[in-house]
Amino acid sequence: MPVMQLAMLSLRQNYSNAFSKDFPQIKVTIIELENKEVIEEVKENKVDLGLITLFNSVGDRFPEQITFHSLHSQGTFHVIVPKDSPLAFNKELQLMDIKDDPFVIYGKNFYNSLIEDFEKNYGPLNVIFKSTNSEVIKKSVSEGIGISLFSSLMLIDDPYLESGRIISIPLTGYPLNFNLLYGGIYSKNRSQSRLVKKFLEYFEH
Repeated sequence: MPVMQLAMLSLRQNYSNAFSKDFPQIKVTIIELENKEVIEEVKENKVDLGLITLFNSVGDRFPEQITFHSLHSQGTFHVIVPKDSPLAFNKELQLMDIKDDPFVIYGKNFYNSLIEDFEKNYGPLNVIFKSTNSEVIKKSVSEGIGISLFSSLMLIDDPYLESGRIISIPLTGYPLNFNLLYGGIYSKNRSQSRLVKKFLEYFEH
């Protein structure tokens, strides 16, 4: 059975499930890594495809042997709150206005760096715990333990959001007032490039 290995910061499972349903003869294995680690895994030909998040634009940030494939999707940051939270009635929020609320944070370096930048200017965020499991965080928010931060693309087709258990509110203002660019990277020297391109098509529909 052919195997395709993916490394990524995060992935909505429905993409992988749809691909596996259409191509049951191909086994997809997934590992979750930070952006820098994803790039390194692709560079060293340890994985077939890496899915990454970039700030605003691509630029010259990849080794020559790596191809970047834009998924033509841009995201912004949102606050997720319990359905019965007073914050749920806001159309938008700024992080500085809610920094004293209890936060449950996605504990990846990507998010930690943004929070550190914020705290240098506005003081500490009231973080009660961190987790690298996004489902644990959303469940905690739905149960009223705290609020959290997510990119908008991580919330598309999310069952917690669709069922009304959590509410998503756009964030404005420093340091989260920029767009995120999503894309796939793969090695030009990898034999699975046709398969990788086919998998990426599932992110564009």
